[in-house]
Amino acid sequence: NKRDGDEKFNAKSLPCYEMRVPQQSNSSDCGLYVLKYAECFCEDPLTFDATEADCADWFDREGVRKMRKYLKKLLQKVADGDLYT
Repeated sequence: NKRDGDEKFNAKSLPCYEMRVPQQSNSSDCGLYVLKYAECFCEDPLTFDATEADCADWFDREGVRKMRKYLKKLLQKVADGDLYT
């Protein structure tokens, strides 16, 4: 069903897929992992096929550690008012 040119979101128009992705080993890194998933997906979204995706090797724990370090530096810059320096 279309309304004013916009499609209605439902299970048919927006399917859900269960994918193999790297898993966190603790209860505190879920946000970092979500950011890494988004980063990896956005690197090449046009060729990404969720129906055949095996993303278990997208990144390792070192990639998450680097993301944590990067975000810490970024947040410190924001707190210091030095975001654009």
